[in-house]
Amino acid sequence: MIDKIVTTNFYSFVRPPLPHINCLQLVCWLILLFGLLHSVAQGGCVPRAGDEYWEVSTRDLPCSVCGADFSAESFKVHRMVDGQWTRGTLAELAANMGAFPMRSIIYTHGNWMTYSNARQRANTLYQHIVARTAEPIRFVAFTWPSHRQREGRPVQDIREKAERSEIDAVRFAQFLRALPTGAPIGLIGFSFGSRVTCGGLHLFMGGSLNGQCLPANTEPGPLMRVSLIAPAFDSHWLAPSQHYGQAINAIESLVNIYNSRDPILKRYRFLNEDPSPLAAGIAGFAGIPGASDPRSIAPLQSDARITQYDCRSSIGSTHEELSYYQNCSAFCLAIDNVLGR
Repeated sequence: MIDKIVTTNFYSFVRPPLPHINCLQLVCWLILLFGLLHSVAQGGCVPRAGDEYWEVSTRDLPCSVCGADFSAESFKVHRMVDGQWTRGTLAELAANMGAFPMRSIIYTHGNWMTYSNARQRANTLYQHIVARTAEPIRFVAFTWPSHRQREGRPVQDIREKAERSEIDAVRFAQFLRALPTGAPIGLIGFSFGSRVTCGGLHLFMGGSLNGQCLPANTEPGPLMRVSLIAPAFDSHWLAPSQHYGQAINAIESLVNIYNSRDPILKRYRFLNEDPSPLAAGIAGFAGIPGASDPRSIAPLQSDARITQYDCRSSIGSTHEELSYYQNCSAFCLAIDNVLGR
């Protein structure tokens, strides 16, 4: 009898009786759980107190900028509030930047990202950023139509996305023009998102891209801090008079995180007509190719504004964005750069 009593008490201790839950409480819990799962599936998160979390999308805009309407209403804007996306406007975002001039960090994702994938990836990056600062930030995810469209024809699809990224660079420049001057801004771009970012900065500073340009910028505002991860554009394009040559004039500090063992950017030559191009995401930034030295290291590698890190030893043979986040020790320096450190 004593053994039985001890055994009964033991099981009561390790497995206490479940609390009584009536049907109404169960329904409420299921609704809350469904809302949480839906929010996570849609890339939702709850921003920290004091932070702002926005999304600016060009996914519904046409694939040509010729004759396109670039008014503020052209962009689809959302703001994350209590884990839920709510519709907003570019004017509201700009007004908040003017009224609350905390640091704004604008992230542009890479290729082959669906809308939901892009939202989830932006949320992951946001969590990494806030882990490194107690100061409030304004996080803006700039999303463009990079979803895969040509199954079974990856090279053609990548070439088309390379062209599309420069169309969205025009829109990125227009977006930057709509923001108030004076607010500190940091930019992060991954892979083809770096084309959108740097092409946009080139146009923002008065450059021309594939025959497209913006009206003269009389108030460019303060210089921006830029961090690029595995940038998928030519290693000399930021040099003066080159494809994105005006972009460097908008930059206070640039951190380039690349991987000299990147298996995707190793095949970068298939993207353009240059017989031996090198991507900045596999070779770092170089200067203008010359006849005697087609991969000259001057002037970009001697530019004091540019800091570069090769993550090959820590992430190995990969182009995966999350590998940089999780395994590259220099990634925290890219975050610190856009935080103004």
